[in-house]
Amino acid sequence: MLNKKQALKQRIVEEIRTGLLSPGQLLDEASLGAEFKLSPTPIREVILALENEGLLVKKPRSGVRVKEFDIEELLGTVELHAELEGIGAKYAAQRITQKQGVDLEQTVIACEKFVEEKLATSGDYYSLNLDFHLTLYKASGNQTLQEQISRSGTRLIPYFRARHQLRDSLVRSAKEHRDILSAVLDGNRVLSQELMFKHVMLTNDIALDV
Repeated sequence: MLNKKQALKQRIVEEIRTGLLSPGQLLDEASLGAEFKLSPTPIREVILALENEGLLVKKPRSGVRVKEFDIEELLGTVELHAELEGIGAKYAAQRITQKQGVDLEQTVIACEKFVEEKLATSGDYYSLNLDFHLTLYKASGNQTLQEQISRSGTRLIPYFRARHQLRDSLVRSAKEHRDILSAVLDGNRVLSQELMFKHVMLTNDIALDV
């Protein structure tokens, strides 16, 4: 069972993941303290931990806010994340089991079905897209790499969400998932890594939009 500090940290991270907290948004420390029945000291400790993970930033006279990237920081962070996911795809091509391959294909089919049938909203597609990525890097068989990808990916969630607001982006994403799946199931490590890197990287037009 989580203690109060762990529960608070989990709540903040989850709200960033789901978009309830957006880049630049101010955290209400007093309300959080009242809700979780925590004094200022443990709240500061949680905030410091999330600052160290790159999720929050605290500045004098402006309070604690969700980390907001300038364009140079964004591109640099996405580039590093793309490298990590590329490595994950490379390892998955080498290590994926038959069951994991079936599970991965199901996530690809779900994304394709969403695009073909124009289901619901782009927010729903993001969840399907995340399922694909989670399933793939679990197939890498490298727990340390999975943790690194998860950590950097959480920082970028608001920007990846924004990226899927346009239908053309969804169509491209679903097609790239299919191409990556084929490369992984073929055991092509080099192509899997290359395709995943390109899939994750922001093009200039998307970067300017987000």
